Amino acid sequence: MTALPGFEDYERRKERSRRDQAEQSRRGRDIGPLPEVTPEDQELVARCRYDLKLFLETFLGAIFCLKWSEGHLQAIETLEGTILKGGQFALAMPRGNGKTSLVVGAIVWAIVYGHRRFIVAIAATGPKAAEMLDSIKVLIETNELLGRCFPAACYPVRKLEGVNNRAPGQTLNGDRTRITWTGSELCFPTVQDSPSSGVLLHAEGLLGSIRGKQATHPTTGEIYRPDLALLDDPQTDESAKTPGQTSKRLKVINKAVIGLAGPTNKIAVVCPCTVIQPDDLADQILDREKHPEWRGIKTRLLQSMPDAAAMELWQQYREKRKESMREHEDLRDATAFYREHFEQMNAGAAVAWAERFEDDHHDALQYAMDKWAKDEESFFAEYQNDPLEESEEGIESLRKEELLARCDSSKRFEIPDWCETLTAFADVQQDILPYTVVAWGKDLRGRIIDYGAWPAQAQRYYTLRDLTRTLRQFTGERTVEGAIAKGLDQLRESLQDRYGEQLAFFGVDANWSLLKPTVYAACDKDASMWPCHGKFVGAASAPMDLWKKKPRQKSGHFWRSGVEAEHSIRTIDSDGNAWKTIVAKRLTCDLAEGISWFGHKPYEHEMLCDQLAAEYSVEVSGRGRTVHEWKNRPGRDNHLFDCLVGCAIGASFVGVGVTGQAKTPRRRKRKSLRALHDEMLAR
Repeated sequence: MTALPGFEDYERRKERSRRDQAEQSRRGRDIGPLPEVTPEDQELVARCRYDLKLFLETFLGAIFCLKWSEGHLQAIETLEGTILKGGQFALAMPRGNGKTSLVVGAIVWAIVYGHRRFIVAIAATGPKAAEMLDSIKVLIETNELLGRCFPAACYPVRKLEGVNNRAPGQTLNGDRTRITWTGSELCFPTVQDSPSSGVLLHAEGLLGSIRGKQATHPTTGEIYRPDLALLDDPQTDESAKTPGQTSKRLKVINKAVIGLAGPTNKIAVVCPCTVIQPDDLADQILDREKHPEWRGIKTRLLQSMPDAAAMELWQQYREKRKESMREHEDLRDATAFYREHFEQMNAGAAVAWAERFEDDHHDALQYAMDKWAKDEESFFAEYQNDPLEESEEGIESLRKEELLARCDSSKRFEIPDWCETLTAFADVQQDILPYTVVAWGKDLRGRIIDYGAWPAQAQRYYTLRDLTRTLRQFTGERTVEGAIAKGLDQLRESLQDRYGEQLAFFGVDANWSLLKPTVYAACDKDASMWPCHGKFVGAASAPMDLWKKKPRQKSGHFWRSGVEAEHSIRTIDSDGNAWKTIVAKRLTCDLAEGISWFGHKPYEHEMLCDQLAAEYSVEVSGRGRTVHEWKNRPGRDNHLFDCLVGCAIGASFVGVGVTGQAKTPRRRKRKSLRALHDEMLAR
């Protein structure tokens, strides 16, 4: 077929136009060549390569413009070693001491020198992690000296001019830079002979998709995994107050985060953190006794507080401060008072960073104590990294750190010589049966010789939200009722196999109304099992000893036993508030008189201690009497506390005396519980 006249010329012009447009587009996408680095800047780059302190002073001098404190120098040295050699480093500093800027600067140092190839920024939530990436992006995009000394890392980023859509097509001297510059992922430009070429940064929430991260190198095709994790404040205010959430986050860190590098590589983990309250996640990883694998540094605004006499003057300063702010809207009168009593108010005090104070303060001590005067609680939490214990008027609670010290170095299952009886108690939950076994002596001296859950869990610390095995899985029963019934039978058999006739009492919580028939049926099979009901007897309620006595009832110290009419089964009712108060007192007295437990490593009993401290009491008066009413802290498991209280009630039931009650030591040839039960029914 003959082409139309002029058709071939049109096609040639079209192809030429396409080639011209493609070349123009290519030239538009190509950003080469890179700016040259002067010999002076090259020397500066060489000197900072393995000197983090010099790098921060040189490239972030506008931020770190004051003389370093001893805490800063220690943190910088540890940061440098962690990034270069690996390991785990946690850093807590007073607010405003530049903790975040310090870590961000160290991460940028690791990037531009290629000290680390794949960095994961992890925070309590995904958006918080993205904020950390934003801080790094700003330095790369705007720091003039960084751009001049490290053009391979900075120049291609700056040529995007904030338009991320340009990234896929960007080339340098004809080669793709393969840059990625989004809110949750950064991939530094691929530039020949650049140490930062292809360095990756990902942002993730701690409870997000962390496990199994890996990447393919854009030029070599090599598969590589994260080698540096930045854990930025990995807890929230809510999680810090909940031991279960704290434990869950620690597990994620110890397993998922530290395992990011794979089985054969050593990862570097840097964790700038804030202690929100005692024994939260930050407080634990900063404690070398609990977590020796972490190099924890905790600095304070004040190394030591002023002495008692000085604090009296600082109390006056607080009033002067209020008056000055009301009258002048500044601190002039308070500052004048401080200068007038300078020597007396400095007695006993030691500041950690003498250069840190503001224009309206005389010195660093006034700056620190002014924070104290403004908000004492905030001062100790945010500036001293030593938050005050939560306290409310009229409220009493057991303290975890004191409970942890109640190990008595005995072995698990070991029954002491002074034991008069053994009791056990099981709480009934949908998925597990928490239980405790206690050896009792005179006046409720006790030793917990065994505790845990049925079925046993794979981890030492667990809550109802993170169980590894449930009753239905373990028993093979499809219904909750069937699983609990079978689980109670199995637990009873297990305890009887271990303790035999030494176990005088096995109580089971029967307060869950929906499962009451299930518990009753399980207990009716064996006379050693007693369904128990804890009653709330508050200040406004009539005390138990004034309750109308029913036929065939037996009374004791804040408990009554009898036959429940509807199901014709013997049960025990008890005053929950009274017995929790009795047990709490024995958890705070000397070990020789109170309640202790086996073992010599306190950290192994963190779950037990958290559950024992999960309730608090409020002193309430009414109807001519005062009662400690116990309440559960929201979100806290308290099952082992209930079990311990149930064991104590069982001890009283079988004859162990309580202060103020006649003590009846248990004898080996006493009548069996079945015989006592039959006699009670006969009466």
